[in-house]
Amino acid sequence: MGLPVLCILFCYLSYSLSPLFDYRYLAGGLFLGSLGLFLRWGSWRRYALCSYSLIIFLLYLLFGRAVHLTRFTCGLETKRITALEGVLLEDSLLTKSANQLLRIKVAWCEAADGSGASASGVCSALGSSDEILFASSTIRVVGAFHEESSLFIAEDLQVRDIPSFARWRRSALEWIRRRLEKSVSDEKARSLAFMLLLGQSDSSAFPLKELARRTGLSHLLALSGMHLSVFLGLNTALCSLFLGSYRAKRAGLVLPCLFVLIAGPKPSLIRALGLALCSLIPFGSHGRRYSYLLALSLQLLWFPYSVGSLAFLFSWVAYTMIYIAPMLPAFPWKTGTLAVLAIAPATLLLEGSWNAGGIFLTPVAGLLINLSMISSLLVLIGGSSFARVLLRCDGLLNDLLLWGASSNLVFGWKGYAIALAFVLTLFFALIYAKRNLLKQETHELDLSLRFTQRDHRPSGGGGAGDEQEVWTKLPHLELEPEQDRRSARCAGGIEGLGSGAGDRCDHRPSS
Repeated sequence: MGLPVLCILFCYLSYSLSPLFDYRYLAGGLFLGSLGLFLRWGSWRRYALCSYSLIIFLLYLLFGRAVHLTRFTCGLETKRITALEGVLLEDSLLTKSANQLLRIKVAWCEAADGSGASASGVCSALGSSDEILFASSTIRVVGAFHEESSLFIAEDLQVRDIPSFARWRRSALEWIRRRLEKSVSDEKARSLAFMLLLGQSDSSAFPLKELARRTGLSHLLALSGMHLSVFLGLNTALCSLFLGSYRAKRAGLVLPCLFVLIAGPKPSLIRALGLALCSLIPFGSHGRRYSYLLALSLQLLWFPYSVGSLAFLFSWVAYTMIYIAPMLPAFPWKTGTLAVLAIAPATLLLEGSWNAGGIFLTPVAGLLINLSMISSLLVLIGGSSFARVLLRCDGLLNDLLLWGASSNLVFGWKGYAIALAFVLTLFFALIYAKRNLLKQETHELDLSLRFTQRDHRPSGGGGAGDEQEVWTKLPHLELEPEQDRRSARCAGGIEGLGSGAGDRCDHRPSS
């Protein structure tokens, strides 16, 4: 369980682009020193400790590389920069102020006097655009950096180039939007369907997103692995009818892969798809652990710029707590409690508060969102005949989030510390109680031997020459009826065998 907790710490440090990942040579020296120390242990312990040291060192290098590539650097002072040019890493997000939020992989920057310099890393920009800008498009923004943050405020936005794959995605999204507009008349329900299917939202979806944010359930509405698992489960169940369970697990990935291609390279979808693909590798008894580490490593290697995204942080931290949950003692709402407590520090840093009501509302809200997504998919395939289910789910979800937002379970850092201390105390108490219960269920066997004094008797006399007795003390064990009958038969057989001379090891001389 130590490695997943360390991964959570690395995710938080990488999101803040911490300078702790800059000491690669020091980390290498510590790794070599730990190897030299661990080689002095026994063979099994040596192998385990060396393996853990190697995994930690490789994760540190991968996170450090991702942070180095994501950190924004340029040849000009930040105050002088008036223009940025680069490639969009993700689709733009519509904000409440009707602007588009962009994550740009910057390659060039310019100043007001016309001088320019090369740049690297990722920069977030806020610009005005009537349409969604798609990932991998080359854009140029003109404006200035905000005085109190690293956000670039764009006054002018130009799209220099749109690749063919981005144009294909735009055509697919437009077809899906027209299909939903034709099948669903209610604007709010249609916005919910489009947001759950493809992660895109318009102005009609902001009231629902605001309620989810105030309730602490905004991670459920965001396009994530929970939505991808719906496609994976449906496709696998359909393929199992024709191909069998083994081939269905592999063929069932076709629809999720197509879904990710259309929805775009969102960090949470990359994480979910990577875990699904890595789970097919036969790792043996520790397959779940190795799949987790391999999926995280591959995403850091192929999509290093995602570490600066809040979606990457929420997705991996929440899933890591879901991964840890089976290792801990059971109690009501365990998985939801762990997930909400794990992402609460990020919410506190961004908004200054967190809502503990999400712990209790997560199971019901997750069920309604899954039903909404399935009904949205059915509407997309079958038309307006399934729209009634979508409307009903949308109404129930709004009522649930409205009730959760009005609760008095909003706390700050002090409330979070108390909740965390309570959960940790509960875990330790359950572990202690479980160990005591195991001790009570363990039956100890007390065996005592008593050797009496040697009793020499003349030849032909009655009695035993050397008398030896064995005494056993067993606890009372409740046996099943079948075991009682077997014990009775065994006891009868023993009595029959001991009915003659020589009972209790009595050795009689021959007469």
